[in-house]
Amino acid sequence: MLKASTKMLLRTHGQVVTLRSTVFEEYDPETGVIDEPTISNELRVGIFESFKTTDSRFRGTITQEDDKLLLIDAVGSVPKTEDFMLVDGVEYQIFGVDAINPAGTPVLYYLHLRVV
Repeated sequence: MLKASTKMLLRTHGQVVTLRSTVFEEYDPETGVIDEPTISNELRVGIFESFKTTDSRFRGTITQEDDKLLLIDAVGSVPKTEDFMLVDGVEYQIFGVDAINPAGTPVLYYLHLRVV
């Protein structure tokens, strides 16, 4: 119920963003070749805002003036700090991920972003 309500609110008030992940292929010892990494783009819905240095979710991280906070739905893959977000055509590196997960079910992710 909470996950569905969160998803509805994000779709009503948020915007479409892209979670960009790089999947690294394994080394094939028989051929001696490492396959090229694959880029995976996943559309998500989120709310984008300025990062507040007082936000305790990311306490202890060094923030910069242009850092942003993105709240995204918990539908799809779990964002990682190795991933990137595309918002309004701008690519951001994910510097921190914090899940809101009442009773162990993620409903929302807070992402600390920095422009690449």
